[in-house]
Amino acid sequence: MIRDGFFADAVTSDQRPDLCDIPGKPEGNRMSEILAAVLGALIVWLTTYFTEHRKAAATKSRDAAFLGVVVLIHLDKFISECATVASDDGTVLGQASGRDENGEDYYAPQTHTPTLEIEELKVEWRSIPPQLMYAVYSLPLKIRDALEYLDHVSDGGWPDGTEYMAARQERFAQIGVAAADIAQELRVETGIPAVIERKWSAEKHLRERNEFYKAQAESQEAAHNEMLASLKREQISGPN
Repeated sequence: MIRDGFFADAVTSDQRPDLCDIPGKPEGNRMSEILAAVLGALIVWLTTYFTEHRKAAATKSRDAAFLGVVVLIHLDKFISECATVASDDGTVLGQASGRDENGEDYYAPQTHTPTLEIEELKVEWRSIPPQLMYAVYSLPLKIRDALEYLDHVSDGGWPDGTEYMAARQERFAQIGVAAADIAQELRVETGIPAVIERKWSAEKHLRERNEFYKAQAESQEAAHNEMLASLKREQISGPN
């Protein structure tokens, strides 16, 4: 009688049967099972991935739409305020808004300075492209820069305030147009429809005022350049 374990001890590792040679388990069948398992795992992973991707995209779309509504309401109000400032020349019923103790007329703002508190808005900023988010956040910086410039004009401008008022109108016309451009881009990005065209609109008024100031600046620059050229010609020709 062969003792238990004797046969196993007697057979060397080279003589032990390969698992592939075990009857009833062909190699092709085992490979099919492995491939099926891998394919099944891949399908599960892809299904999970695309499901989560769709959920994330839907959440982002909802967040973007909400952001668009909230931010556009603030932008539309801000654009309207900029249009009011762009029309403010410091007069009341066509007359200077004030008179000093010496009886001299002066011109002072009749509208408040527009503000835009972006940081206070509770929206998901990551739902829109970073370039657009930066553009929105840049508007308060433009306001700050404009106010610093206007302080400089006020200190060195004409005492009656006409130079200050003209600079104030021009700067806020520029900022208003920038805000209108950002609002248009934000509407496209978030799918919020455009405002219904009206007979008078703040945006249209701002663009018209901005074009006027551009043309005025170009005319002044041309006149300045012509004056310099004339002086140069006189210097070259010398006294008669």
